[in-house]
Amino acid sequence: MSELIGTAQALELLDKVVQAKGADYVYPGQPGDLCFNFETDGAPSCIVGHVLADLGLTYERASRLKVVGSSGAHDTVQYLVADGFPYTFSVGAMCALYVAQTVQDQRESWGAALDAARKASADYLHNEQYYGRPYVKPID
Repeated sequence: MSELIGTAQALELLDKVVQAKGADYVYPGQPGDLCFNFETDGAPSCIVGHVLADLGLTYERASRLKVVGSSGAHDTVQYLVADGFPYTFSVGAMCALYVAQTVQDQRESWGAALDAARKASADYLHNEQYYGRPYVKPID
């Protein structure tokens, strides 16, 4: 049985990563590559990679699943869950991770990625409570 990561916990994990790297850090990957990446030394490089590594994902496991450098955050998490990764993510948590990754891949700072993830998550949670179903608005 896997542990569910909710929206608040996903935001906390993102915040921890941003604090460690610095809010002004800009991911050096290619603009719009939308990939889950590890550095050549096996350390995570993208923002979602750092979150997943903090939860115990190793380079070896990511490589075995062929998600290094080829999958977006959403696909990576689905592959991990199918492979028995001990965590699953709520829709709100996936919203936060997806938005953070997307903003990062648009060459914005990780602080901006975290802010966008917080805003998208707040919008998601508001709509889920108000309408009884989730609605994720596209980011500007």
